[in-house]
Amino acid sequence: MLLLALLLAALGAGAAAAADQASGRALARPGRPAAKSPSGTIESVKPLFAWSKAPRAARYEVRVYQSGALKLTKSGIAKLSWRFGSALDKNLAYTWKVRARNARGAGPWSASRSFKVALAIGDAYGGGKVAYILRSGDPGYVPGETHGLIAASTDQTPVDPWNVAWSNLASDLIGPTAQGLALGTGRANTQAIVAQRLGNETIGYVYCTAGAAYICADLEEGGYDDWYLPSKDELDKLYKNQEEIGGFNPSKYFQAYWSSSECAGEFGLVLAWYQYFMVGSADPEDNGRQATDYKTNVRSVRAVRSF
Repeated sequence: MLLLALLLAALGAGAAAAADQASGRALARPGRPAAKSPSGTIESVKPLFAWSKAPRAARYEVRVYQSGALKLTKSGIAKLSWRFGSALDKNLAYTWKVRARNARGAGPWSASRSFKVALAIGDAYGGGKVAYILRSGDPGYVPGETHGLIAASTDQTPVDPWNVAWSNLASDLIGPTAQGLALGTGRANTQAIVAQRLGNETIGYVYCTAGAAYICADLEEGGYDDWYLPSKDELDKLYKNQEEIGGFNPSKYFQAYWSSSECAGEFGLVLAWYQYFMVGSADPEDNGRQATDYKTNVRSVRAVRSF
């Protein structure tokens, strides 16, 4: 009799458990998925978000953050991946996480993953085009950070006439403050050029009011006003990446561009560095060649800024 009672009780409990499960009352919340990718530095502006399967999961929810602020939430995902449909901004910090859901509710969030979309030469960014990205060994390089040069999208000199002098003050040497050659020195060179003045209190002063450096320092483009005339080495980066940057040599003539690097020549000559840009000239040795010239002579101008 006792055995029969225990059997009936067990059958009743089983039936109740089955009823509970059918109604969703006995179903546990889902487990925790693991976020897999994207992570680190990626190339695609429309990344595929992927994660591991969570126990008892019916659907998944993804949240993406930009610099700590919630950018979007996507829920109701049935698969173990989801592709972002719009292009993400480059060189910004993103984090993301995922959790599962079922009839009992949401499970715990996964650990967050961090990533950013890498910049590439020629990308539209920072008011112009990415002209160069600093590498290990370059002045100003910081491991784990992205810095470099942005070139204005077009020349700062018109097609015709397309040349300007280095400065309207060409007779006196500025000195070391305008003679930086390396990456990272163009801004200081430009500031020294536009700050130059000649004369004295008796006869009055003449200031820098025109020329290549003045045009760049006075430029407001793409929402930025910190443009400058590139140094000799910075200008060479523009030359080497001119096809990706675009807009150089609009006249299709044998064209050369001013740098901001002053040079003290022999016999007291006051010179500045420039560089030929046109590929395929009659004299191939001139392609990319850097040389010095009198400041009064005229060349083309392309402004840059640092990021």
